[in-house]
Amino acid sequence: MLLEYFSLFLLSFGAATVIPIGSEPLFTYMLASGGDASSLVATATIGNWFGGLTTFALGYFGKWERASKILRIDPVKAEKWRKKVVDKGTWFAIWCWTPFVGDIIAFALGLARANPMTVSVFMLTGKFLRYLFIALTLEGFSRL
Repeated sequence: MLLEYFSLFLLSFGAATVIPIGSEPLFTYMLASGGDASSLVATATIGNWFGGLTTFALGYFGKWERASKILRIDPVKAEKWRKKVVDKGTWFAIWCWTPFVGDIIAFALGLARANPMTVSVFMLTGKFLRYLFIALTLEGFSRL
């Protein structure tokens, strides 16, 4: 069973980076197969959080100009989004769990040099609530 949890960790990590994969199918399968709900939520959350922090770090040590050039983003749009991220601050990090845009949010927060500790806490909170919601939806409160 340890291998399955490690696989979930790695898949959750990858899902929070630019790798186009999702951890929910394995998470759901393991939960339905009798896996410990608390352990599954913790494993998926930590893996996804570490992946999100990695994406944040890539932005933090990167540059807006270079990122917009590599990603072929119009510099005017890139600046507009940078200002939004700076204005709204680290609260955006709670939405890093969302499909498709979560990775962009984490990267943008890094590029904006948002406070790493605050981003870390909000990101962890959002990712934990995501997996908790999935577990509660599938299993209810009885197994947590």
